[in-house]
Amino acid sequence: MNSLRTFGFRRWCAVGVVALMVVLAAPMVAHADSDDDSITRYDVLAEVHDDGSVEVTIDFDFDFGRDEGHGPYLTLPERMGIPDDPDHWRALPITDITASSDTAPTDLEIERDDGAVLVRIGDESVDLEGTHTYRVTYRMAGAVNPATESGLDEFSWNAVGTGWEIPLQDVRVTVRTSAQVQQAACFSGKKYDQPCTADTDRTEAVFTVAMLSPGEGMQVVTGVPLGTFDDVAPILTERYHPSRVLGLNPVSLGLAGVALVGGTAGTAVALRRGGNRQYADVEPGVIPDGEGQSRQTRATGDIPVRTEPPQYVSPGLVGVLDDLVADQSDVVAAMIDLAVRGHLRFEESPAEETEPLDDLDAEVASARWAVRTDPPAGAMLRTHEQVLLDALFADGDRVDLSEPGVLTDTVTAAQKAMYVEATDELGWFNQNPSTVRTRWVTTGLLLTGLGVVSVFVLGFTLRLGFIGIAIAAVGLLIAIGSAWAPGRTALGTAVWTQAQGFKQYLDQVSADQVRVEPGVDLWSQYLPWAMLWGSTAQWTGVFATLSARGVEVPSPIWYVGIAPWSWHHDVGSIVGSVTALSTAATSAMTAPTVSSGGATGFAGGGGVGGGGGGGW
Repeated sequence: MNSLRTFGFRRWCAVGVVALMVVLAAPMVAHADSDDDSITRYDVLAEVHDDGSVEVTIDFDFDFGRDEGHGPYLTLPERMGIPDDPDHWRALPITDITASSDTAPTDLEIERDDGAVLVRIGDESVDLEGTHTYRVTYRMAGAVNPATESGLDEFSWNAVGTGWEIPLQDVRVTVRTSAQVQQAACFSGKKYDQPCTADTDRTEAVFTVAMLSPGEGMQVVTGVPLGTFDDVAPILTERYHPSRVLGLNPVSLGLAGVALVGGTAGTAVALRRGGNRQYADVEPGVIPDGEGQSRQTRATGDIPVRTEPPQYVSPGLVGVLDDLVADQSDVVAAMIDLAVRGHLRFEESPAEETEPLDDLDAEVASARWAVRTDPPAGAMLRTHEQVLLDALFADGDRVDLSEPGVLTDTVTAAQKAMYVEATDELGWFNQNPSTVRTRWVTTGLLLTGLGVVSVFVLGFTLRLGFIGIAIAAVGLLIAIGSAWAPGRTALGTAVWTQAQGFKQYLDQVSADQVRVEPGVDLWSQYLPWAMLWGSTAQWTGVFATLSARGVEVPSPIWYVGIAPWSWHHDVGSIVGSVTALSTAATSAMTAPTVSSGGATGFAGGGGVGGGGGGGW
């Protein structure tokens, strides 16, 4: 009984081992069946002529294995890199390609791309199986190396490149020359570092290897007497790369440095000449009378604190004077100022009575309506203010601020008017800041484009492309410098200094420093200025403190809310409602609208040529 049990155990073990072997072998068999093309004979004849050209004839047997195919393909390199010469390619022009076979179609499809020739043989409409014999011929130039370190003229050739995707068997390469062969060597493997058989017979050298796996190549080297290729030299072509095109040499770097330094200095001089001016021999912010206005110097000096804004000046225009740009916040400040002065009124609407606001901030609902009002008797409007009101109320005296295009059109019209008024009417700038910036940006971008073109023109012709980079850098510097290009006149600097002094006051004023006079809504009067400089919360907090102390603070009449005004309870919501105008304007404006001659190949490691092939 025990012996039967032992036999049964052994039998099941044997079955398990066999099953395991089948499982392990299955992928290998499947892989072999899926891609078993091979070359069972590969016979190459290379006839080297004294002019350095080589006639190549390849006879080979192509076995399609278990699967059908259309034919073989070969890749032949027409250029190679030169390790010690990064500025040139070694060219190996391939011409006169032919293919023939007694048993298979030999239609040729030849493609050249990136320094290689793809030769595809066969007919896509014909499926082949079994083994077929092919002959391929071509002529190759530029493959010999005269006067190498071995003291011989050499033909060092990768007869079989490492790009073959299928195995090759029974490989034989014959090199035939017009001179007596003095030396021969053969190397194989993935790096051409394994020896193979080489025999010589007068003017022939024969090289053989039994088997080459996919990715393995075969290099053959044939040496003939010095002078056999006396009038022949490797064919070199231009090879362009960044360091060559840019010209990383003293000449290129020196000229580029001169261009960069000169351009930077010129930009600095231009910015200085167009910079801010100020009146001489007076305190900052003082506007002298008479001949004193003709004496000017560059803007310097401290800014004294002022408790009042500049006289006869609107906050919107000061915004332009401040950062040299008429932006959305300047237009919003002008709108609030007009409302405070009685030219319009903002009205709040309950959220449930309003329609969706189309991606504008939800707080805009609290200041949705603008209503035109009759201004006080004798009220005057500046040019940009009249333009702003006309644009805002172009379709009537009651405007929905969330209506698409309303704020966009209003802001655009007001911005243009602000630039013109600040320059031509008030004389705060010598030239329109928008025009100056556009001119600088245009010049900078044109110079940048010229620099980019110069990189290629100078790089590919004179190897001085780095100069183009310097020119492009100067162009970008000019474009960036456009932000500071508009300069204020002495009058503009004086007004700007007064405004900056008032800004300091709004930033640091406390409730103890403000006197509230009956009937004077000081909070509203200075609110546009506080909004202009981001001091709304600070300025409003002062009056909230005064109200908490029992001081009677006037309520604004230019803003009609849903609930009665209350300094005690609704300061936060009031501030949010007013500043939402700036959010609305901003949202409206930004909505999405190889070795050369001289080296030797007898050390192995690869010669000229190579390539690879497979089946298709």
